[in-house]
Amino acid sequence: MGEEIKIGKEVLDYISELGTIQEELEEAYAYAVRCKDNVSKGAYKGTARDEINLFFDSLESHIQRMLFLYQAASSYITNAYQTMYYNEEQLVDWVIEQMGGAEHT
Repeated sequence: MGEEIKIGKEVLDYISELGTIQEELEEAYAYAVRCKDNVSKGAYKGTARDEINLFFDSLESHIQRMLFLYQAASSYITNAYQTMYYNEEQLVDWVIEQMGGAEHT
């Protein structure tokens, strides 16, 4: 048989990175919504109003889909970690390391 797959603190780092990406996407989504609102309130005075509205509608929709994708990925990875390799001591060590402290022994 093949080697057993082990999940360690690298997965916790990956989950943390996914969280950071989600925060940035949430910020981008908020900006897209504001842009869309500003255009609909008349902030854009050009002749391509329909195109601008379509662009911001599409941008908002795409960012929202990306958010859903990253949320699902985070949930999947978190559940996989908890189901396959949950180790409280390892989790404590990882949290302490993230806070800049010494490793738990």
